[in-house]
Amino acid sequence: MRTLDQTVTRYVRNCARTYLEGGQSLRWVIACITRSGLPLDRATAVLNELRAYGNPQAWRALNEALASAQR
Repeated sequence: MRTLDQTVTRYVRNCARTYLEGGQSLRWVIACITRSGLPLDRATAVLNELRAYGNPQAWRALNEALASAQR
């Protein structure tokens, strides 16, 4: 059985993958991440795991959006 933390982390990872594949907008993925309750530093760590996945420009845009949200 998965813990709540594992479930939320998986949710954020899958949302980021959907965005990086071009399936959703940056606004959508940021909303998913912020509403998930996962701390932004952990969300950034999940995103770093996906650095080589999908569109590099989309990854950069998401990484910058999360960095500015942490400030």
